[in-house]
Amino acid sequence: TRVTGDLNTDVIVIDAGHGGIDGGAVSSDGVSEKNINLAIAQELKTLAEGAGWQVVMTRDSDVNLGEEPIGTIRSRQTRDLHARRTVIEKTRPALAISIHLNSFKEDASVHGTQVFYPTKGGENIHLAKSKKLAEIVQKRVTVSLRDGTSRKALAKDNYFLFKNVVCPITII
Repeated sequence: TRVTGDLNTDVIVIDAGHGGIDGGAVSSDGVSEKNINLAIAQELKTLAEGAGWQVVMTRDSDVNLGEEPIGTIRSRQTRDLHARRTVIEKTRPALAISIHLNSFKEDASVHGTQVFYPTKGGENIHLAKSKKLAEIVQKRVTVSLRDGTSRKALAKDNYFLFKNVVCPITII
């Protein structure tokens, strides 16, 4: 089945958060977020391609997209984020989704999937569609996981990928 509808393209970008020197959060048994993000992104790619989407991955291995491995870790992370945003800007996909896992050790009651969307920093149509995308993803994940949470999609404008929005985008 091919993707149909009023989209200008059938391309989506899937961003497996972190990578290379930036491992992200670490589980209690030592697993780095970057590895889990990549595994989820690869599974999502398979599902999306099966539904007729063309998929562009920001990374498909354990790499940092920040080009040369020079400078501080912070400067390399910043270059990595710029490179991820450049992939999205050059691709101009129907939508982009960035996959992350968070760790909030301060309060064990805080758990479950949370989906974020931008409310500024782009054309109103992309912002409105980002919110709709986030709400749909949040609802589907909540129903599928049945982990006892009832979270709602949440506006969050301070994420780097949410600056200069050129397509509907969400972070999960």
